[in-house]
Amino acid sequence: MSIPNTFKTVALTVAALSWLLASKGAFNLTMRLYGPKPEALNGKWNPPAVKRL
Repeated sequence: MSIPNTFKTVALTVAALSWLLASKGAFNLTMRLYGPKPEALNGKWNPPAVKRL
C-alpha cells in the first residue's frame, strides 16, 4: 500500500514561520517558558495575544 504525498514549494517569510495551523474547531495552546523571569511567574508579564488570521 502506498500513501500519496503532495509537496509544494513555498517561499517563507519570517511572519509565515510563526504561523500555527489549526483546525476550525477548538484547540489548546501551550507555552513553555524555559528559565522564566520573575515577571512571568508572578503574573506581571503576559504573552502576546493569539491572532486569528
